Parts: sequence; structure tokens; C-alpha cells
Amino acid sequence: MNARIAAEQTESRADQADARLKPELAALTAADLTRMNVDVAKTAQQVLARLPKLRALGGELRTVLPAFDQRLFDKLEDCALVLAAAQARYTAEAENAHATPSPLRQATKLRKILIADAVAL
Repeated sequence: MNARIAAEQTESRADQADARLKPELAALTAADLTRMNVDVAKTAQQVLARLPKLRALGGELRTVLPAFDQRLFDKLEDCALVLAAAQARYTAEAENAHATPSPLRQATKLRKILIADAVAL
């Protein structure tokens, strides 16, 4: 499979997952959020990679962990996809913010050059 096609399929899955989780995410307050101290992209990737094996163990997990809320497990893939997509958007925006100099920085640089040229004349 072509890498571009795979990326588009993953993005489509992430968009669908986002639509499913949107009401819950919109209901979150600042107090519900926690600062993360992990590699977000790697964590999401690991969750998605291990998900088939976890699903295969589903019956055993329910037996071993009867108090575990199964709805959380059912949403794990959606959460990982949305998290990975959000991290990718954040990383892309952060890179663009540093790559494109602001008009003020450009003007300041040009002003310094102009002053240096004027002094040299």
C-alpha cells in the first residue's frame, strides 16, 4: 500500500474517531485535563500497535479485571487516533510558527540593515 494512501486512511479514521468523541471532549473542563509528560506520538503508536492483542484478550481481561469499565476499553482506539492526530497538528503548527518569521522580526532585521547601510554611506 502506498504511504500516501495509508496516511489518508489513518487521517480518515482519526476524523471519524474525533466525531465520535467530540461530545465527550467538548464537555471537558480545565480541571479535567492533566499535563502529559510522555512522548505523545510514540504512546499513541504503541497503543494502536498493541490493540489487536488486547482485543484478543478481551474475555480474559473482563474476568481478571471485573471492575474495569469496558466502555473505556472500547474507546481506546478512538482516543489513540484522536491523540495522534492532535499531536501531529500541534507539531506541524509549532514548526510553521518557527519557520515563518513574523512581520515585526522581518521589519526589525531590515531596519538594522538599513541603519548599517546609512552609517556606512
